[in-house]
Amino acid sequence: MSRTQLWASGGGVQSASIAALIVSGEIEKPDLAVIVDTEREQSTTWKYMDEVISPALAKVGVVLHRVKKSE
Repeated sequence: MSRTQLWASGGGVQSASIAALIVSGEIEKPDLAVIVDTEREQSTTWKYMDEVISPALAKVGVVLHRVKKSE
């Protein structure tokens, strides 16, 4: 039986490092990647996620799904 690999990004420095390791192939790609929008993040967090992290992950076939708190 294979296990589903889930990556729950927190949007901080450690999560950016994990994203870099995924993109570089140093660690295995997750089957599912999520980040929860707690509606408390700084706007710069989402700007960096949208402009840098998500496009880099997409190039290696990983979609970072944003789950909104209010939905």
